[in-house]
Amino acid sequence: MKDNCLHARAWLQEYIENRRTGKRKSSVAENTDILSLMLARPDVFTDDVIIDELLGFFGAATETTHNVMKTTLTY
Repeated sequence: MKDNCLHARAWLQEYIENRRTGKRKSSVAENTDILSLMLARPDVFTDDVIIDELLGFFGAATETTHNVMKTTLTY
């Protein structure tokens, strides 16, 4: 589990760096996606904070989807 966590964090770190340097661009109009907004405030959001927030965001979406599917299949 620790290796998976480290791998996920490393992947996100690389993705963040690619967004920061312009190698990857936001597809959301006027860069109003959550990552762009966080990257615009480096005084508030360090890379570790951004990674933690993104992992929490993805984890919450996974849990919500799981609960909806479980309820749908039950009923």
